[in-house]
Amino acid sequence: DGESNTVKVTSILNNETNTTVKSTINFLITSANNTISFDSAVVLNPGVTDIDISIKIKNSIKKWDEFNPVLYKLAATVKTSIGADTKTTSFGFRKINNAAAQLQINGRPLFLRGTLECSIFPKEGHAPMKKAGWLRVFTIAKSYGLNHLRFHSWCPPEAAFTAADELGFYLQVELPVWTTKIGMDAPADNFLKAEADRIIKYYGNHPSFCFWSMGNEMQGNMQWLSDEVNLLKAKDNRRLYTTTSFTFEEGYGKSPQAADDYLITQYTKKGWVRGQGIFDADLSLRNKVHCQYLMGLGYLGFGNAKAEGAEKLFEQVLQSDTSHQGAIIHKKMIKHHCPIGVVFYQCIMAAQKPTLVDQSR
Repeated sequence: DGESNTVKVTSILNNETNTTVKSTINFLITSANNTISFDSAVVLNPGVTDIDISIKIKNSIKKWDEFNPVLYKLAATVKTSIGADTKTTSFGFRKINNAAAQLQINGRPLFLRGTLECSIFPKEGHAPMKKAGWLRVFTIAKSYGLNHLRFHSWCPPEAAFTAADELGFYLQVELPVWTTKIGMDAPADNFLKAEADRIIKYYGNHPSFCFWSMGNEMQGNMQWLSDEVNLLKAKDNRRLYTTTSFTFEEGYGKSPQAADDYLITQYTKKGWVRGQGIFDADLSLRNKVHCQYLMGLGYLGFGNAKAEGAEKLFEQVLQSDTSHQGAIIHKKMIKHHCPIGVVFYQCIMAAQKPTLVDQSR
């Protein structure tokens, strides 16, 4: 908790003997400007014992964000008469919230500049499992000015969180689901509940884990999603939650639900927010351009006898959309007298041949 300068440590200790054991737990927190050691005496009964301890940090803390990804290290060592065991982890202080429809981190406005990751790694056939692979992904993204990555209907391995923690990258994690029957299939729903608990258990401490969506374009029992989001918030409120990354469910998607900390949508009641709606808002014009382009391709199918008609149609397309690559390429093919259906590749290369410019001055 960065506001109260405290660290809450939950320890799960397993006494595998058949007798009660006296032990001491040492907690060592280190950072660039802090070193804190705290001891606690604990009596361990046979079996598993859960212990919650709050540790106060006296010196000023440094908060984590994209500009200053400050991390603290925690080493917890349990000592008994028969030995000792140590567990280490890292964490950061940061507060992310929604203040009057404005995302904030550590009390400052947060502007997300992101893209999505669909687990497309053809060389390995799976997502990187080591930190180095994710450092490469996030470093490339940062070189383009990005600070955010959405994992489209999946959760990455811990290596991704570790790399994002170090580089100051904001992650959105999603449950592995894209369905129209959410809340209507008990085995699948139970799996998702258990998976959510596992995600919190293993990845919840990472400061880069800032956003959580229940899945992509979810449809079905939308109340089930809201109920589950509220349960997750009660378990772990260190990030922002939303019920779905947009939805086509009737009556939903244009405004947030009560459980949502933020809204992911293509459009609201006031209109489009997604790029295709903003930049291609005139659907009638877009359809007209598409029809003209297809008619031009059809004319080309008749051979050179219809090439003049095809060229006129491509010119009409370019009057409405000057960057229409298909019309540009096929119009140049006609200009270069490329035989239709023959050596197509060479014709495209000829149409795209660059012009040399004298830059000697």
